[in-house]
Amino acid sequence: MSHMRMGQFFSLDVTSGEEVWASPAARLNAVVVALGNRVAFLTDEARLIIVPLGAASVRSYPNANG
Repeated sequence: MSHMRMGQFFSLDVTSGEEVWASPAARLNAVVVALGNRVAFLTDEARLIIVPLGAASVRSYPNANG
């Protein structure tokens, strides 16, 4: 999560330093959990984001209330 771009999650290519992906929405707080070969983010809006290691994009799941 970055304070430079209003709380976006992002991934960098370690060798080139290039940004691989960035999340679209801004957030204030989040829980980040390593799940084996994935990383899970739970945002303050109750949105679950699961990212496989090495992924080129972000997949997001809304909460049960919409």
